[in-house]
Amino acid sequence: MSAEPKYIPFPLFLISGLPDNLNEIFDYGIYKFAMNMQPKGMDVVFTQVLYAFYRQELPPSIKKKLDSLIRKELFTPDEDYNGFVGMAGEFYPETGIDELATAGRQDLEFATNCVQFWQMRQALSILNIKGSIDPIIRSATTIQKQVDQRALIHW
Repeated sequence: MSAEPKYIPFPLFLISGLPDNLNEIFDYGIYKFAMNMQPKGMDVVFTQVLYAFYRQELPPSIKKKLDSLIRKELFTPDEDYNGFVGMAGEFYPETGIDELATAGRQDLEFATNCVQFWQMRQALSILNIKGSIDPIIRSATTIQKQVDQRALIHW
């Protein structure tokens, strides 16, 4: 995927709602752009999740799950260093990644949410857009349902 996208895709039926639905058009386009990105591995995804966790930048959907893992003692946050190690202060939360990987293998919805979070963070960064991930995903999935329904009607 090109690092400098020239456009974002959106369903043409949304044009009829302009200018009132401009946010929905952008939400859908950003989401579709994001879903084309694939991480090199789950360790990359969980590293991003942990970084956002320590920076208090996680969307509520994932934060809630991490809080549950903490209560069950399945995830132990690094309260001293917040995942940073060494004199250079590199972010490398080794034990946290392993704990989230275990949780992800046991809860595929959690793993999927983490991947979507990673994809959205990457897309927002590449597109140089600030936004809240959960509302964008909710809006885009609602529109996707409409797209799917329209496709079934035209078959």
